[in-house]
Amino acid sequence: MGFLGVMKGQLRGAVVNYRCPKTLSVWWNFGSCLGVLLVSQLVTGLLLAIYYVPDSAFAMGSIYYIMRDIQGGWFVRGLHVGGANFMFACVYVHIARGLYYGSYMKKGVWFTGVVILILLMGVSFLGYVLPWGVMSYWGAVVITSMLSIVPFIGNRLKVWVWGGYVVTNVTLKRFFILHFILPFILAGLTMVHVYFLHVSGGSNNPLGVAGELISFHPYYVSKDLVGFVVVYGLMVWLVLLCPDVFVECLNFKDPDPMKTPKNICPEWYFLFFYAILRMIPNKSLGILVMFGSIVILMVCSYVHVGMYRGLQFYPACQFLFWSLGVSNFWLLTGLGRMHVEPLVTLVSRVCSGGYFGYFLVFPVLMVLHESLVEKPKGVGRFVCRTFRSNG
Repeated sequence: MGFLGVMKGQLRGAVVNYRCPKTLSVWWNFGSCLGVLLVSQLVTGLLLAIYYVPDSAFAMGSIYYIMRDIQGGWFVRGLHVGGANFMFACVYVHIARGLYYGSYMKKGVWFTGVVILILLMGVSFLGYVLPWGVMSYWGAVVITSMLSIVPFIGNRLKVWVWGGYVVTNVTLKRFFILHFILPFILAGLTMVHVYFLHVSGGSNNPLGVAGELISFHPYYVSKDLVGFVVVYGLMVWLVLLCPDVFVECLNFKDPDPMKTPKNICPEWYFLFFYAILRMIPNKSLGILVMFGSIVILMVCSYVHVGMYRGLQFYPACQFLFWSLGVSNFWLLTGLGRMHVEPLVTLVSRVCSGGYFGYFLVFPVLMVLHESLVEKPKGVGRFVCRTFRSNG
């Protein structure tokens, strides 16, 4: 009873008595949506694992069995596949909100968030391989071949992951085990992420000014519930009306290891990184730049030199955020689906340069802005420093 009492007290302190700024907008809903979607993915994944057969000869057949012969199986699989797509959509919006409002100033929260993004990408890739269709097989070949760039041990590491000298049935079984285990690690890391959020003072104030704090329950519980109903309802609507909207049609065919398909294209949430990868002819350099597009997110915590936390106080930085950050992300996502042509490669390089340039230019614009605008003095300057450090 003592342990249950302690847990009850911790839960009450983390939810009921948790104090939040009164001015939180709809952009703060996506974090809670991600938590509920993660639970949905765990539940639907466990149900699918009961019938899935991790064998190259029966993997596709077990998928058909789930969708055709198991009552409601098509719906559960649709929720699982759709949940992955909606999780990435919410993650990207969540990251964009953090960049705009300066959430990266809380290093513990931001760094664990970036690690969650990397782990989520790995879990999604492993799940994409499990149907063992054409796109699944060749996606596994392409992605795991990147291990060969690791100095000294790259080729041995690739052979160890494959379980041989080619992608085989052994590879599929290893990927299934990892795909089953990693989501639970992801859930634990999410709890660490929320812990850092609580110990660092809670959510940012989007207005950047002192304001009244209110309890998380019932105000934001009801608000987050509405956001989740909208997001999850949209996903269910798509699953019911277009159950294959998130599935590549080529992935319904059995793979031929001796015949490479003309167009190997990842899921939409990987197209941004895929466009960066293939814009550079050198394989090793392309992989490094691709991973650099994720790691550079951690740099924001150190290059933010402005007095204020959010970009809402820097008009030039706001324009830069939408023109070089958000716009280039979607442009590269669209370019990732196009055929490799000289013009596509050139535009991809320009957009990639703009994406990386954003993280280098916005601190300069902050300095210029504060040199042209009169800085607050006395109590006003103290308040600015306080909101820059505590949100």
